[in-house]
Amino acid sequence: MSADTNNTDIVDLSLKVGLSILGVVLFFSFFIFSGAVSFESPKPSANRLAMLEAAALERIRPVGQVRTSLAGAESQASEQAAATPKTGEELVNGVCASCHATGLLNAPKIGVSEDWVARNEKGLDGLVESAINGLGNMPPRGGSSLSDEEIRLAVKYMSGL
Repeated sequence: MSADTNNTDIVDLSLKVGLSILGVVLFFSFFIFSGAVSFESPKPSANRLAMLEAAALERIRPVGQVRTSLAGAESQASEQAAATPKTGEELVNGVCASCHATGLLNAPKIGVSEDWVARNEKGLDGLVESAINGLGNMPPRGGSSLSDEEIRLAVKYMSGL
């Protein structure tokens, strides 16, 4: 046997082994691919899809809201005020005290009976009417959004009537 024959035999053997390996790889690739195509996972039910969608919406739900108008704030404030009625003292301390506690711009002082003597001659209804419509330096309703009944409570507390 010559060296040439040995080289040819080795090349032939290498080619046969290579083609065999390639055949085996192609064979398994074909079965793996055909198995993946023929064994598709079942489609989820409508109920499962709805649950998945609800869960996704819950995860991306906004954390808060930004109010861009004051329309809701006014109604919300009036609802809260109606839900928790305030006493005359609370109303005076929240709205009226800024002027009436110190006598600012000649406002009659809270608790100083001399300041109220002449004004009390009008009676409670007359004082309430003056507070609602405004008088002198005091703007209507004392510059607030108090209801007529709340103004009556505040005037009654301040004037002692």
